[in-house]
Amino acid sequence: MIARRFPWLLSLLICGCLLLGSGLERSLARTLPGIDPVPERFALGQQLYLEACARCHPGLPPEVLPTQAWQILLREPDHFGATLPPLDAASRTTIGNYLKAFSQPADEKESKSLLVARSRSFRSLHPRVSFREPAHATTCVSCHPGAPRFDYRTLSPAWENSP
Repeated sequence: MIARRFPWLLSLLICGCLLLGSGLERSLARTLPGIDPVPERFALGQQLYLEACARCHPGLPPEVLPTQAWQILLREPDHFGATLPPLDAASRTTIGNYLKAFSQPADEKESKSLLVARSRSFRSLHPRVSFREPAHATTCVSCHPGAPRFDYRTLSPAWENSP
């Protein structure tokens, strides 16, 4: 009855709810410059991940490897020829929860390879990308110049307007 008599009131109420909802969402998510927001419950995991991994190479988005590959990488001290300092159990769990939340489980056909370029997730995100030489952790920078800042949304000019 009120909505029929005062349609502007209903519109105002809806707009207010939308604004409140978007503000609440932003307050619950932590955003680092250049990257997508991360819910507060995963913010520490992301921070610890970047502190542990982005010291030596750009931190890779969790989406590019299957969950099982991340679990192996967290567990094994041998990291592509380098020996990593061990993570304490709490840090490993916190980082693992972050990586699991933003990655997908491997399917039965997918190998347990730790190589990003071979992962189904990477290939689905990069259907037109092929490598002339073996890819490594810094290869991402050629297309994603913001990768050292964990910004994979910004593309190099060659890819920015490509179909």
